[in-house]
Amino acid sequence: MDYYISGADFQKELNNYYNDFQEKSTFIELANNLYIKELLLTKQPNLKKYKVGTQLTDEEFENILEDYPLILPDTIFTGKKTAINEDIFPREKDCFIIQHFHNVKSFLHIHDFFEMNYLYKGKCKMNFEDDVVIMNEGEFCIIAPNSKHQIEYIDDKSKVISILVRKSTFEKTFFGLISQKNLLAHFFKNILYDKGRSNYLVFYTIKESYIRDLIKNIMLENCNLDEYSNSVCIGWLHILFSLLLRNYSDTIDLYFKNSISIFSMMLQYVQSNYTTVTLREVSNFFSYSETYTSILFKKNLGYTFSDLIKQMRMNDAKNYLINSDLKISKIALKCGYKSTDHFSRMFRSEYNISPQSFRKKAKHKDI
Repeated sequence: MDYYISGADFQKELNNYYNDFQEKSTFIELANNLYIKELLLTKQPNLKKYKVGTQLTDEEFENILEDYPLILPDTIFTGKKTAINEDIFPREKDCFIIQHFHNVKSFLHIHDFFEMNYLYKGKCKMNFEDDVVIMNEGEFCIIAPNSKHQIEYIDDKSKVISILVRKSTFEKTFFGLISQKNLLAHFFKNILYDKGRSNYLVFYTIKESYIRDLIKNIMLENCNLDEYSNSVCIGWLHILFSLLLRNYSDTIDLYFKNSISIFSMMLQYVQSNYTTVTLREVSNFFSYSETYTSILFKKNLGYTFSDLIKQMRMNDAKNYLINSDLKISKIALKCGYKSTDHFSRMFRSEYNISPQSFRKKAKHKDI
């Protein structure tokens, strides 16, 4: 059975607890107290005033946050549970969308699901073990399961929208995106699933209206009671994540324990120079030996440096062949190959087809 309370009432109870005891309560502790005191609703309030798909103003959306129902499944009311796991998800829901409340006891914690935090308003501080990131309005952070993290508001007016996604759902829904052969996909696949590290991605987006509209509608859809709601939420999340990867991949800040700044900067350097860069150049630029640099790429991405460069070039080559009328010789140069013959040999070894034949099949939609 699920229980409900409005966001405004839950925040009020958090404030009352802090005023009464001069300390903050954890999310689960307060939920249990409200359950014991029978202050939770057994029927979800319906936000009939607002329809999913409409372009809500910021003022309208903030009014929704006041009324927005916090869903509390009865599984979190058993015993003295303090750990956070998928038990907090409403039944039949693959994602759980809430606002991050003020006056919640903040501490480094882990959980077994993905957490996506969108800074809707103001500023907040994200702590990841030894790393601290200041997030500004409109920025987006994805935290992998089993990653130690902590959210702290910097002021009383800030608002963070948290989208929590079951790990199995994340893997299934975004498999097509993270299985692609590009640098970010390799990082995502090999680093974000490493349980031995705290891992996150931060997209340094600006206050884009289309991202804000998606967040608003996903949140409103999440409290819909019909049988289509879950599928609609997952569909919109897929669109949101795809747009983030398309438009903000070059802004990503990558964190993984023990290599945070070094490998993140290496990735950015390679991303900007992959048509000409060599392992020696990367090693010299970052003052490491070629052997150590090679190990970093293999360890963190699962591929050798040369394989990554080849795949990045090949991906660009396919895009040029499909979407342009450039001559093969021009495409070879744009992808970092000095010789058309060399490019053709590399392309054939990768795809078992010549560039000319690939283009011909692509135009006839045989690929």
